[in-house]
Amino acid sequence: MVLDSVYFIFHIICLILWVGSLTPTYAFECKFGFYGIGCLQECSSFCKTSRDCDHVSGVCRHGCRNGWEGDNCFDENVALNKPAWQSHPYIGKPWGAERAVDGHKSNLSELGGQCTISWGVKEAEWLVDLGSVYRIHHIFIQHRTDNLKWSMCF
Repeated sequence: MVLDSVYFIFHIICLILWVGSLTPTYAFECKFGFYGIGCLQECSSFCKTSRDCDHVSGVCRHGCRNGWEGDNCFDENVALNKPAWQSHPYIGKPWGAERAVDGHKSNLSELGGQCTISWGVKEAEWLVDLGSVYRIHHIFIQHRTDNLKWSMCF
């Protein structure tokens, strides 16, 4: 009988802890490369430092390897380094279509060398040959911001 009441009290305490917070708290960290309840989920091998992720959420601690996106680095950039074309290229400047698929987006200024820029028109076309047929989940197009917050660009 005493054993049953201890078991019941333990479950009530756990239930209160679980309901009291939006995410469960962990008394220990998972071994390297695992996360989640019971440490049963594997961290992504596409984390910048392979399988180095937060032991609760699985978010890669140092970001993703080139070509991978998302908090957990499971979204592949299928356009990475694929052949690209743009209408109205800026001749003689380092702003060719290949800049749009090189995976770099840390310096979005005109002189950062990471954006494609068209010459002399307000609207331009840009194409990328993925080399195969893919089922696309989402498309992300980053506008050149000159490193300003989006709301300050215009």
